[in-house]
Amino acid sequence: MTTSFFANTLTSYLEAKKLNRETVVDMFSHCGYNELAKCDLTTLSRWASGKTQPSLYKQFLVCIVLGIDLYKFIINMNHQDYSENKRDREIIDDYTSYLNNSNSNIGYFPRSDDVKVYYSLLEKQQHRDILDRYYSNFDSYISLRKKVDEAGISQPFNVFLFKENNVMCGHLSFTDKNSEYLKLFGVYREEIKHSIGINPTFYIDGKVYWMAMCCLCTYYLSNHKYQTIKFCTLSVKNRNTWEFYKSIADGETLTYFTPSANSNSFDKGFYYVKFNILRLLSKPSVIEKVQHFTKHHPPTSFLPIDDSDS
Repeated sequence: MTTSFFANTLTSYLEAKKLNRETVVDMFSHCGYNELAKCDLTTLSRWASGKTQPSLYKQFLVCIVLGIDLYKFIINMNHQDYSENKRDREIIDDYTSYLNNSNSNIGYFPRSDDVKVYYSLLEKQQHRDILDRYYSNFDSYISLRKKVDEAGISQPFNVFLFKENNVMCGHLSFTDKNSEYLKLFGVYREEIKHSIGINPTFYIDGKVYWMAMCCLCTYYLSNHKYQTIKFCTLSVKNRNTWEFYKSIADGETLTYFTPSANSNSFDKGFYYVKFNILRLLSKPSVIEKVQHFTKHHPPTSFLPIDDSDS
């Protein structure tokens, strides 16, 4: 395993910014990340020389603390230079297989290898006009949303739509202004004060799921959200998904929302969980997916969402 990319990035940045290593060690000790707090001059020297290298997760934290562009760092690294924990790889592969074989994701239209990505920042009502049809069997979510309306919370959402042959095969929507929702749901914590709140998503199979996650990660990285945000929150309706985020991205249950009194038989309620998006990104196979996605679907290729999607 080569260490040259991280070592070269680190040393080049320190030279360009004229930062001495004592200053860097002091920055690490006061940055608030426990993972870097014990870094001393010897450890930093070994990282800079390439004799040793920290985990990918620690490399990301180093970039964040020093001000190195994490998006460029991830896009330009060679994921093959990093070995992946066998267990992590199996969990990712097993979850993808689960999505590909889930009865809930059966499609009734001709499939295509060509998936078009649409993106717009939509106000609350526009968001609902387009996506409410996919929440028809999710009464517990609709019930919770009524509380949001009663509280007067109204945030725009980043919305991604995925289409094959002009038919919707997936969607993702989220806000990076999540604190009001967390307070309303009774799960507010300082560590997730700044977080991305993901609405219930739809994806017809594993391929579209990973496209959605790549859109989330690309937005997170290219807009430098990593400077203040480390966690995402989302609703989880099944154990497989919960176990995936728990195992791969430090997933943790924040609360459970029961079905409403008039809920249909398909709605069993949902767990509201948080996960560490940097942990997810620190898996080489996830980096590979993000790099492949940005190569074939750069943000400039996204099509705007229009009224015909309502």
